[in-house]
Amino acid sequence: MLFLQDAGLVFLAMPKAASQSIRKALLPYAADLGAEEPARHINIEMFNRDLRARFEDRIGRRVETFAVVRNPVERLSSWHRYRQRPAIAGTPNSTRGIGFEAFVKATLEPEPLPFAALGTQDRFVSWDG
Repeated sequence: MLFLQDAGLVFLAMPKAASQSIRKALLPYAADLGAEEPARHINIEMFNRDLRARFEDRIGRRVETFAVVRNPVERLSSWHRYRQRPAIAGTPNSTRGIGFEAFVKATLEPEPLPFAALGTQDRFVSWDG
């Protein structure tokens, strides 16, 4: 997440959607929040609950939020590859030995196994409870 104070904008950094590249480009325009710096991947629900009022008080007006979403199949493919990395081999989050089709099906389960628990882009940007 980045707070672009002068513009009254908040960038919500969606995991696996080029958010770190965008963050790097916007960082020179971001407010320094110091010790108040929130976690990198804050969704809209968390932002509205924990930060919106503080940021709006700080600038004296409503802030707008924005995020980048990714093609859903490309996003799943990226997660599938990311979770095959050697550093997590043998853990519940690893997708080693799990084909892409099985991975996609697992993400659609009501309570996915740890390797398929990703959250959804729609909930990240617009969940209202």
